[in-house]
Amino acid sequence: MITLGRPIKQIAVVLPDVGSYTAVLVSESGWPADARVQLRFGDWEMVWTATRSGNQMRWDIAAAQVAAVRGLSRQTVWLTYQAGDAEPLQWGTGRVYRASRAQGLTGMVLGDGRPDMVTSPPGTTAAVHVMPVAGPAGTAGPRGDAGPRGEQGPPGETVASRGSSAGPASYTHTQAKPADTWVVEHGLGRTPVAWSLFDNSGGERNQYRVEHLGSMRLRVLMDVPTAGTFTTY
Repeated sequence: MITLGRPIKQIAVVLPDVGSYTAVLVSESGWPADARVQLRFGDWEMVWTATRSGNQMRWDIAAAQVAAVRGLSRQTVWLTYQAGDAEPLQWGTGRVYRASRAQGLTGMVLGDGRPDMVTSPPGTTAAVHVMPVAGPAGTAGPRGDAGPRGEQGPPGETVASRGSSAGPASYTHTQAKPADTWVVEHGLGRTPVAWSLFDNSGGERNQYRVEHLGSMRLRVLMDVPTAGTFTTY
């Protein structure tokens, strides 16, 4: 049994050295009315379209067309399936073999692509059973109920506990002499998560830049010399 879809199947098409070619794909449940199955050869310059009859897709290829395929520079083959106006789906891919190099047999093999898997005797139909082609996916069903609530996790780390083990929770630096660069030795043992700067008049300043110099100190850069306090948390 073979199904349409991935992985792409390996196939082998074994053509007679002289004469016509016949092969059949048989579907256990029949083919859709708008289904089209093709063998495409070389760089797709030769295409053989199967004729649908009941549960069969059948190729009856004249000797001249068989000879034309044997004369292609690339002896490759693709088996494609198309429904209606949809894009063709690649069903199988493999090589074209001459019957004289494949035990004198003819037909099509779906499997691992080896010509020695051809089992139909010369002059008979190579029938392969295929599973029904899958239809389009249905709509999603309703969302299921929520699962039970999980257990509560451990308490998170607080600033106070972090401060007691790795250093103080906050630090205030006092800059008595106006300067445009302050070096703050905060000693927190970590990169501060917040800070504030006030000048000597009590006004909060916002125009400055902070550069962290490791986990114990930082540098404050301003456009104009300023005196005041800088608190880190």
